Amino acid sequence: VKMYLGRLSAENEQLKTQIEQVLELASLEQPVYQLERRALAVADWLHQTCAAFEPKVKAEGGSLQWSFIGPDGFLTADAGHLTNALSNLLDNALKYGGQPPVIQVEAISEARALTLKVKDNGNGVPEARQADIFQKFVRLHTGVVQGFGLGLSYVQQVVRLHDGQAGMHNHSEGGAVFWLHLPDFEPGETSPQPQPNG
Repeated sequence: VKMYLGRLSAENEQLKTQIEQVLELASLEQPVYQLERRALAVADWLHQTCAAFEPKVKAEGGSLQWSFIGPDGFLTADAGHLTNALSNLLDNALKYGGQPPVIQVEAISEARALTLKVKDNGNGVPEARQADIFQKFVRLHTGVVQGFGLGLSYVQQVVRLHDGQAGMHNHSEGGAVFWLHLPDFEPGETSPQPQPNG
C-alpha cells in the first residue's frame, strides 16, 4: 500500500508541475505581461539554484558542478522566472543525461552580458530536431520521460522577455549544451540602480 501511495504522490506532483508550466507559459505569452526585474547577484543566485537542485542529481548517483567565469556582478532580471528557466535546463540534463548523469553549469560574464551554459553527458539532440527543440509540445521521445514538451518553450520565452537569446548544440565530446545569453549584466560589487519593470 505504501508503495502505491508513494507512486500516486509522485505522479500528482508531476502533474501539478506540468499544469504550472502550462499556466506560466500562457501568462508569459500575454502581450501585457511585465517581468519583475531587479538587480540579481549572479554568483550567489547560481550557487543557490544549483545547490537546491544537486540532491536530485545525487539521488540518481550523478554529479552536478557549477562555476562562474569572469567578473562577478549583477544581472537585471526576474529572479523567479530565471530560476525556473535554469531549473528546467537542469531537469532536462538530468532526464536526458547519461547514467550516471554528469551535469556541468557555467556562468560566463563578459561585455555587459551573461551567458549560462548547461552541459549533460547524454546522447545529445539529433540534428534534425535541433531547429524546433524550443517550440511548444516538442520533446524527445525516449519512452521513459513524460511531459508536455513545454519546458524549453518556457525557457525561450523567459529569455526573450529579458531581451536575450537561447540555443543549444551538441558537444564534441558527447552530450548536449544548452545556453542562455542575457544582456543587462553589470560587473561590480555594488548593486546598480533599480530598473523599471518591463
